[in-house]
Amino acid sequence: MTSADRSATVVLDRADAASGLGGRTPEQLLGLIAQSDHRAFDELYARFGSSVRRTALAVLRDPSHAEEVAQEVFLHIWRNAADFAAGRGSAVSWIGMLTHSRAVDRVRSTAAARRRDRVDAETGYAREHDSVAEQVLLRHEHAQVRAGLAGLTTLQRQSIELMYFGQLSHEQIGLRLSVPPATVKTRIRDGLVRLRTVVGQSTS
Repeated sequence: MTSADRSATVVLDRADAASGLGGRTPEQLLGLIAQSDHRAFDELYARFGSSVRRTALAVLRDPSHAEEVAQEVFLHIWRNAADFAAGRGSAVSWIGMLTHSRAVDRVRSTAAARRRDRVDAETGYAREHDSVAEQVLLRHEHAQVRAGLAGLTTLQRQSIELMYFGQLSHEQIGLRLSVPPATVKTRIRDGLVRLRTVVGQSTS
């Protein structure tokens, strides 16, 4: 475990101790979540939701990205709670490492997106996300696209819907969602890549 992972674990441990919820341990909750127990998931989220967002924010320094990462973390937990192995560490450590890893991945992807945007601005080259959108939105049935959108984070879904269904520009979407246009571009690009994967899986 890295020092950053240990720091994330400390934050989550303190949040759990301060939650006052008591009762079942995080390990027990993960075991129940692996059996699709919605109440156990709600309890885990109540204990760790805020601290996961704070941990992500400490890495990202961007509330919008931190919220997206938190959603991704809990979606991963819901889908993959069975992957937790108690013999390898505590549930809090697992959640902390997952949060830190997702946040670092987002930092890297955001930096890469900014580099691509700089290249686009310098060359005047239209980014590939428009062609990706055309492939996804035109080659598949509308209902499949809507179902695929449900698999995205809320912020990614809002940006894509406002642009391709609402016909708004990046600037208009930014004003609507109170985020910079560059963040809108990143949401749309990342969301479309995920959407193409989700829709492709549903039609395979």
